[in-house]
Amino acid sequence: MKRPTIDEIAERRLGEMGADERAEYDEGREAVELAFQIGDAIRGLRETAGLSQRALALRMHTSQAQVARIEAGVVAATLTTLQRAARALGFVLNVDFIKRPQVRSPARVD
Repeated sequence: MKRPTIDEIAERRLGEMGADERAEYDEGREAVELAFQIGDAIRGLRETAGLSQRALALRMHTSQAQVARIEAGVVAATLTTLQRAARALGFVLNVDFIKRPQVRSPARVD
């Protein structure tokens, strides 16, 4: 018998979720994806600037381990931390609010 892949397990599990559980899952996934995107952006800027994680950490007044966690997307950095990172890299932090595409909800049955 063939062992299922992680993607197959995840797909099956997502299909079994109710609407509320799926909404909670989607919200958590969005947060994780955002942390990864931010970490990737900081890593790219740091590497372009020719800085090590330690050098960036010194400029931010934090630890190298904290910079590593942010870049890996393991932690959701606070706005204050993101401002310190931007400043240390010679940038200004800019936050945009973009309207989310409207998703059609299934019809309610009472």
